[in-house]
Amino acid sequence: MPEKTFVDIGGQQYPIESEIDPLQVQSIAKFVKEKLDEVRTNTGEASTSRMTVLACLNIAEELFRLRDEYEKFRTKVNRKSDELISDISSVLS
Repeated sequence: MPEKTFVDIGGQQYPIESEIDPLQVQSIAKFVKEKLDEVRTNTGEASTSRMTVLACLNIAEELFRLRDEYEKFRTKVNRKSDELISDISSVLS
């Protein structure tokens, strides 16, 4: 059953209903706050909506980069697994 957790981002309280651990929800909110602070610090942007869009773009860029790294890692692990299976098969044959 979803649990309601309140998070504070930019001085606003947001009720979040989620089935994940409330501590994880707080951790995600902290991450979002940090990204907003990064944008504010790096750009001096004062507009909340522009700052939010820029933070979203930064988060999306990070997600895409990590997905790419994950796929490369997964491909490498699969290749190594296939090599090991082949090596084991040839030893057992």
